[in-house]
Amino acid sequence: MKIPEKINILGFDYDIILQDFINDNLIVDNRVCAGTINYHTYKIYINTMEKDEQNISQTLMHEIIHAIEHTFDRLNEYTNFTEWQIDMLATGLASIIILNDI
Repeated sequence: MKIPEKINILGFDYDIILQDFINDNLIVDNRVCAGTINYHTYKIYINTMEKDEQNISQTLMHEIIHAIEHTFDRLNEYTNFTEWQIDMLATGLASIIILNDI
């Protein structure tokens, strides 16, 4: 899966930043994350250290699903996915995209 520099998610343009080093952008609650998203600056950070294509694609999908959930949840509180549910969806979507060369 080709990782773009930018992606439009429901009308919002997010920059995708691939990082092969750890800084505050990848740390949440004192732990290093595979990826993070900043809804205010519209940036998605992906930790590429020691990750293969499928891991990076799955992480990107994970953050995209967070962005979709966040965008729809601005007006109501209908969405409340757990991290496990987001991982499950992200892994499935990344696998479909990679295996079908989409």
